[in-house]
Amino acid sequence: MSQDSSWEVQSAIFHVLTNNANLTSLLAEEVNSVCDHVLSNAIFPYIVIGESSGSEFECGGFAVNITIHSYSKTAGMSEIKQIMAETYNALNNQEFNIPNHKLILCLMQSSNVKLAGDGKTRHGVQQFRIITEEV
Repeated sequence: MSQDSSWEVQSAIFHVLTNNANLTSLLAEEVNSVCDHVLSNAIFPYIVIGESSGSEFECGGFAVNITIHSYSKTAGMSEIKQIMAETYNALNNQEFNIPNHKLILCLMQSSNVKLAGDGKTRHGVQQFRIITEEV
């Protein structure tokens, strides 16, 4: 049985995103705009490391599905798409350290953008699958 690596994966993703200057330069408060809990006075644009689920992987190891949410109030799709592109570049098929685990694979599974109910907020949703093994 493999060890659940969900928390370690989330921590590693936070580290990767907050240490990516191309990405943080697009966010309102740079590294402080990457979080897993949004304050009511958050300044747009920002990123939220959201929902995750995990399961044992068929060949051993552990698979984590994690959702990255991006938010922008800028009119049009340019800003949200740039943020999502940099998130993709930072994580997809990249190598990064995960405490107590070896990263086997990180791939984006899906991506979409919605206009929120307020008619102003762009909400980007990217889902990544990360497979790890214990070390």
